[in-house]
Amino acid sequence: METSCIDMDTLADYLAGNISAEEKERVECHLSECDECREDFVIANTLLRDDTLSPREAVPQTTSQSLWEQIREKISTLCEWSLALPSEVSGQPWFDWIGTAQAVRSGNSSPLEYALMSRDVDDLRAEIFVEKTAPDTADIIIRVLRDGEDAQNVRLILIQKGIPLVSRLMNSNSTHLRNLAFGTYRLAFAQNALEKGELFLTISEAGIDEK
Repeated sequence: METSCIDMDTLADYLAGNISAEEKERVECHLSECDECREDFVIANTLLRDDTLSPREAVPQTTSQSLWEQIREKISTLCEWSLALPSEVSGQPWFDWIGTAQAVRSGNSSPLEYALMSRDVDDLRAEIFVEKTAPDTADIIIRVLRDGEDAQNVRLILIQKGIPLVSRLMNSNSTHLRNLAFGTYRLAFAQNALEKGELFLTISEAGIDEK
């Protein structure tokens, strides 16, 4: 593969969702033009699904295009809802920073219906916990890290349909956005008055998806 092509590690990161927005756009643009990398894309997806395979076990040419079409339709950043009792998640690494969630702190023994995802925004790392609080509403708790530590002087702006709903300076290690109706939201981040980037999240009955 030419040096300008996409290496297997990058393709694997793309499929796993562990990739920046800028790199994601570069990968998708290249995949739209390069037959060889589309074949490698199919192989990477196969390897992710079965870790007993070797990169040398290539996908047959006759099936690569049909597999590409099938997988392309299935590529998604959707994080489906998980269901667990508060006691079952209390040992998870993320449990402490979602401590403001009512279902956790109120002593409620009802199951949590939640989704959890992490995304890079420039040099920041946003950890996002979404809890379904009603059939069509949810709470979002967001923690922002830089170099593995809680980031300082970060402002979060929540926008829907072009209208800012919340603009909040995160002085603690997390911030809690309550009673949001299902729909698509834009999360814009800034640090020390410098724009860092944004994420688009869709909350639905299926879970949370980055759009």
